[in-house]
Amino acid sequence: MGVDKALKLAKEQEKNLLVFIYSDYCYYCNKMEKYTLEDKEVKKYLEERFIIIKINQNDTQLLRDDLETGFVPITYILDYEDGEILLELPGRKDKKTFMSIVKDTLLE
Repeated sequence: MGVDKALKLAKEQEKNLLVFIYSDYCYYCNKMEKYTLEDKEVKKYLEERFIIIKINQNDTQLLRDDLETGFVPITYILDYEDGEILLELPGRKDKKTFMSIVKDTLLE
C-alpha cells in the first residue's frame, strides 16, 4: 500500500500515518524493525494510534516526492487530516528512544 492510499485509510480511522522506509539489505533497518517496531509493547502502542506502512526505498511509486530519501531507515509520521509531516526520524532508534520521540511528537 502506498502513502496516498494509506492516508485515505488514516483519515477514515482518524489515526495518523506512520511510514517506515527501509532497504532489504540495510543492517540498521533490519535491527530497527526486529528490535524496535516488532517489540510487543511498541507494536501495541503504534497499532492503537497509527496506520502503519513499511515501504522499501526502491518502491518510489508508493512514496510521495517529499518522502523519498537515499537514507534508510527513516520513519515519518504524517497527520491524517492534511498529510503534513509531523515527524521525520532518520536512523535506527532503540525502543526507549523511539517511544520517547513518538510520544513527544503526539504530545503524550
